[in-house]
Amino acid sequence: MSTVDLSELAALPGLVQRLQAQVNDLEAKLARPDDGQLLDVQGAADLLQLSRSALRQAAYRGTIPCVRIGRRLRFRRSELMKLR
Repeated sequence: MSTVDLSELAALPGLVQRLQAQVNDLEAKLARPDDGQLLDVQGAADLLQLSRSALRQAAYRGTIPCVRIGRRLRFRRSELMKLR
């Protein structure tokens, strides 16, 4: 049997609070899984049930909001869900 140092027991409440804060943060992230998620052209087209070319044209016209990363288009899932 091992002995328990009393200083280790004194640290447990702080450890429990930190773990609970991490659990709360993870639960908050899981409650909004698409927050900030970027989709590529194919994923966004599938979500909106459009062809890739129709999606690109709408993005270039500004009808569908997009993010440009270099020459690539990315779409925020949360913004696309508002359009459905």
